[in-house]
Amino acid sequence: MDASSGKARLPKTRRVPEAFSGRELTERSLKIIETIGRYRFLSSSKIIRLVGGNEDVTHRHLQQLFHRGFISRMKVPSAPVNSEFVYFLENAALLKSVARDTRINAEYLNFDEIRLNREKYGRDGATNGRRRTGQMLFIEHELMISDFHAALEAEASLSEGRVGLDVWQQGNNTWATVPTTRDSAALPHRPDAYFVLKFPNAPDGQQYGHFFYEADRNTTSRTRFKLKLVAYVQFFLQGLYREKYGARKVRDPEWPLPPSASVEPAALSEKLDALYASAAKNDTSLQREQQMVEKNQLATQLAHKEYLPDFGVAYMYQQRPNLPDMNGMTFTINVPVFYKSKQREEVRQATGETISAERSRDNRKNDLQFELKQNYLAAQASKQLLDLYSKAVVPQSSLALESSMPAYEVGNVDFLTVLSNFSTILNQDLFGCGGWI
Repeated sequence: MDASSGKARLPKTRRVPEAFSGRELTERSLKIIETIGRYRFLSSSKIIRLVGGNEDVTHRHLQQLFHRGFISRMKVPSAPVNSEFVYFLENAALLKSVARDTRINAEYLNFDEIRLNREKYGRDGATNGRRRTGQMLFIEHELMISDFHAALEAEASLSEGRVGLDVWQQGNNTWATVPTTRDSAALPHRPDAYFVLKFPNAPDGQQYGHFFYEADRNTTSRTRFKLKLVAYVQFFLQGLYREKYGARKVRDPEWPLPPSASVEPAALSEKLDALYASAAKNDTSLQREQQMVEKNQLATQLAHKEYLPDFGVAYMYQQRPNLPDMNGMTFTINVPVFYKSKQREEVRQATGETISAERSRDNRKNDLQFELKQNYLAAQASKQLLDLYSKAVVPQSSLALESSMPAYEVGNVDFLTVLSNFSTILNQDLFGCGGWI
């Protein structure tokens, strides 16, 4: 029983179609079906983000579509017990009637994949115990691709037209075979996804960017990963991307790379003491603490004034009906007779608050100087590391790459050696730059 609504809760894994009999499919329901068809596997949070609108309403639509058999759901065994559901399509016969609705884009309903989902992950597969570990790993892999696809579309929609997702392909439509070369046999080229980003504001000839996506769950062996890299390089060198995707604007591998922008590390000209003074002058937290100290010092001075006698003079005038007006004047004097139990304690309290504020200010000053000194020493270490990479490590790796190129041309080393040397120098360049950027 649901405490909030007073209605009986519906089961989460068993369908109860009679609970929603006679309901019509709304535009939100059709959009949910279309979105799941586009991505094949989607978690409930991603569906809510992609469909938009009220979150509770979308949850109710998901519940209704599940119990009516339009969509299916399951939980990944490796996920926590309270994890969200993963939704997919499996009822091809029922969805064919949905595809005739003009409010849905039927191109996103791939019935071959829907039938395959029913065979592997549908209710029959679950009852027969056919959800094996490999199938669950495949679903987790597909969820990684779906998450990336959803994030890509979401960010493109926030770019205000500067970037758009023009093409997205995944599955066996992207598969190809790289022919045999001198160094390797025929290799499969199977990216997890291929997509094209469009940049409308870019110059002509630079408005489209072509990308492959690989979702690696850290389950691929090193040997297989190297073969995958070789397949990518050969796919590019043999121009198969033109034949497969018609990407005629992709840069020719023989064209030289454009010169990179000149970036120089900033010189650390200021001394540490000068940086301390500048930080103390501009740090708003330290300035706030200093103002608190000054405030408490004034409060202490005011508390000391309570030791002095206080004199007062007051005048009163009152009009009285049927009686003469009344005038009065009073003189008062306040003598701190009980200064030991009152004024002295006030001074002690104000003095203690001043000391506390001074310690808080000194603590902030020490933290500021520590952070500044730490960053100053890190900048010096990065400068030394940059000098080491630029003057010693990178030139040595460049010589190794240059020497392996002619050796590869005469057949003394294989292509993986050249690729490994190139990867080494690339990583060293990136690591050296990361030390000071």
